[in-house]
Amino acid sequence: LVNMPRVSHYRLAAHLGLAFLLFAYLFWMILDLAASHLKENTANLKPLKAASLAAFCLICLQVFYGALTAGLRAGIGYNTFPKMGDEWIPSGMFSMDPAWASVFESNLTVQFIHRALAWLLAIGIPLLYAYSRLFTLNRPQKFAFNLLLLSLFIQFLLGVFTLINYVPISLAVTHQAGAFVLFGASLYVLHTLSPARRIMVLHL
Repeated sequence: LVNMPRVSHYRLAAHLGLAFLLFAYLFWMILDLAASHLKENTANLKPLKAASLAAFCLICLQVFYGALTAGLRAGIGYNTFPKMGDEWIPSGMFSMDPAWASVFESNLTVQFIHRALAWLLAIGIPLLYAYSRLFTLNRPQKFAFNLLLLSLFIQFLLGVFTLINYVPISLAVTHQAGAFVLFGASLYVLHTLSPARRIMVLHL
C-alpha cells in the first residue's frame, strides 16, 4: 500500500461483505434481546416478509457493486446523471473477452450496474412501502418501513451528488455510510416481520 495505495476490488468487496455480515449477525441478536416483547402479529405477514427479503437481497447486491465501484474507481468517469454521457445504455459495456468479465472488471459496466440497481431500489422500496400499508402493522413495524424509505431517499441523493461532483472523499465516505444505514434499516424491517424467538443467555 506504499507505492500503489489500492487493493483488488474483489478483496475489497469480500472485506466489506464480511463486515456487513458480522454487523447483521450482531444487530439481529441485539434486536432479539431488546425488542422481542414488541413483536406481534407476524403470522399473517408472510407475503410482506417475502417482498422485504427480496428488497434486502437487492440491497446486498447493491452493496457488493458499490464495493466493486469503489475498488475499480469506476465512479470517476461518466459523471453525469441520469444519463451516462449522452446515452441511457452506454455502448461498449461488454467489450471484454470473455464478455461476462465486464460484469465484474469493466469500469463502465460496473458503474452501469450500480446505477441500474439504484434505480431498481428507488422504484422497488417505495412500492414495498406502499404494499406494507395494506397490512395491519404494529408500531415498530411501521417505524421500520418509514426508516427504510427515508434511508433510501437519502442514500439515492448521496449517490447522485457523489457522482456528479467527481467522487470527493467526503461525499464518497458519507455515501458508504449511507449504504450501511440502508442495509441496517432493511435488516430491521425483516426482524420486525419475523416471529419472536426465545433467547438463552448464559451467565458465566
